[in-house]
Amino acid sequence: MLLRLLIIIVMCGCVSNTIAPKEKTRRSRKSTDSKPTVKPAPIDPDSASKLSPEDLTIQAMLMQNLSHVSTPERQFHNTVLGYVTPWNNRGYDFAKQLAKFDIIVPVWYQLKRVGGQTQITGQHDTDQGWIRDVRARNPAVKIAPRLLFEGFSGNTANLQALFSSEMPQVALAGTIVSFLKENNLDGVVCEIFLQLGFSHKENAMHFLALLGAELMKNDLILIVPLPAPLNNEFQPLNFFTLADFTRLSPFVNYFNVMTYDFTVTASPGPVAPANWIAQCMLYYVKDLPEQEARKFLLGINFYGMEYLTGKRPAHLLAPRYMEILRKYPDAKLSWDAGSAGEHVLRFANNAVAYYPTLHNLMLKLRMAEHFKCGVAIWDLGQGLDYFFNLF
Repeated sequence: MLLRLLIIIVMCGCVSNTIAPKEKTRRSRKSTDSKPTVKPAPIDPDSASKLSPEDLTIQAMLMQNLSHVSTPERQFHNTVLGYVTPWNNRGYDFAKQLAKFDIIVPVWYQLKRVGGQTQITGQHDTDQGWIRDVRARNPAVKIAPRLLFEGFSGNTANLQALFSSEMPQVALAGTIVSFLKENNLDGVVCEIFLQLGFSHKENAMHFLALLGAELMKNDLILIVPLPAPLNNEFQPLNFFTLADFTRLSPFVNYFNVMTYDFTVTASPGPVAPANWIAQCMLYYVKDLPEQEARKFLLGINFYGMEYLTGKRPAHLLAPRYMEILRKYPDAKLSWDAGSAGEHVLRFANNAVAYYPTLHNLMLKLRMAEHFKCGVAIWDLGQGLDYFFNLF
């Protein structure tokens, strides 16, 4: 019932077609010095056509991709976190140009055992000039890089070195805090649960509580990514439960629920079906007061999946999707309003592509508003420019 209501809202709402310039392929790792693409819309946004999901056409999407970002003002007022990655570096530009984000997460650092010590690697990726540019456009934004535990899963020696006693963990928490302060950063996204696995969940919980307490003493924030709580058969994984949330909540500012990668088989399927997302979020927030629900961030994918006959499924990014639309103008685009809330494209030789559209993104934002939670975008450089009109 909830999903059906949200879909009706999206179908009846105004989805502007006055949107952003075609994404250019970039080779360099860092943000480029190109002029901002954020410009006043050439036409009044209120006069834009109001297409329903079923009426969306390939030609309409190609036309949308030639427009500019027409809404530099924020449209979504809950927390917005955006990841930026060196391999999709267009995101660096959007982080600088748009004041629509509360938290920007550069994917820069790893935590590794090196020479018998636990060290923060990837420091060569730190770009202080870009950080200054982001804050110049958006003074309230927080820069909280991702710190990925690497080389611990299945490595008994590394696990014992860090978790066999309290002292190494206290020392590591202090190292992280010092590193963040030295680099003028506002916090950290600590990606640890999937890297350690279920058998070491208690170690991860203990360290996160310890780290969170130390970060809060220094006015720094902690964000923790979580796997989706339900599998693709809608069954609970019991990896991170509501009881676990209650334990960690005093030490963590936000929990990023990764509500994507639903289809894990070679057969075509949706990336993040709306009914599954709704049930995943309800798993956590159903009985929570609003203040606690706001700690959850609904994961939004800016990528899709491409299924070609005889080939393994591949991640689908904006340039490739636009190439498909231009190359196959007679492809069939359809909207699954029953459960997925996604558009699916069928083109040459039984090929299938799932990729976000404005209707799909609007549905997720309405869900986030309904659940009183924020959103986390993976990642800013993967999508079409005009997606940012909705945020």
